[in-house]
Amino acid sequence: MTQQVNGLDLNTKRERISQIDAGILSLLDERMRLAIEIAQIKKETGKDIEDLERETQLLGEILKQNRDTILEDKRVTEIWRAIFKLSKDIQEEASNNKS
Repeated sequence: MTQQVNGLDLNTKRERISQIDAGILSLLDERMRLAIEIAQIKKETGKDIEDLERETQLLGEILKQNRDTILEDKRVTEIWRAIFKLSKDIQEEASNNKS
C-alpha cells in the first residue's frame, strides 16, 4: 500500500529524490575529475592547490544564484565549503601521485 497525502505519493517523491541524488553524484564526479586536471596545470605552473581568492569568488557567484531557492545562504556556504575541501583534497592526492 502506498502512502498518499493530498494525492501525493510518498514513493514517487522518494524515487524523484533518488534520481536527483544520482544527478548530483554524477555532477560531483565531473567536478572532481576537472579538479584533478586543474591540479596538474597548477603543478606545471607552480601554483598552490589552495586559492582562497578563487573560492571566495565562486562562493559569491553561487550565493547570487541562491536568491530563488529555499536554502539559506548559511547552508549553501556549508555545502560548498565541503565541496571545496573535497576538491582540494583530491587535487593534493593527484598532485602527489603524478610526477
